[in-house]
Amino acid sequence: MKTIIAKEGQTIIDISTQEFGNAEYCATICKDNNVGLNDDLAGQELIINSTGLGNEKNKEYILLNRIYPNNKFDKTLEISNFVFEDGENFVFEDGDNFIFE
Repeated sequence: MKTIIAKEGQTIIDISTQEFGNAEYCATICKDNNVGLNDDLAGQELIINSTGLGNEKNKEYILLNRIYPNNKFDKTLEISNFVFEDGENFVFEDGDNFIFE
């Protein structure tokens, strides 16, 4: 058993993926910490008991590569705060990528 501090924007699904190697253990985290699926977890200390549970290969990869899943990051806020220079146009391509013309 260990404790972690949830990072800004992390959801229960993110924490489950980070600590168990998949999203299967969301209910376990909620139960062990008396939190809900949609609670804001930023800065909250969470008890994680992943010993013998989850996908060991995924857990090892995530730990070794210091991956911290975060699904609440909103790129549209980043884009909406961008200041365009005179004469530049904003164009979406392929649904996700954008270029300036």
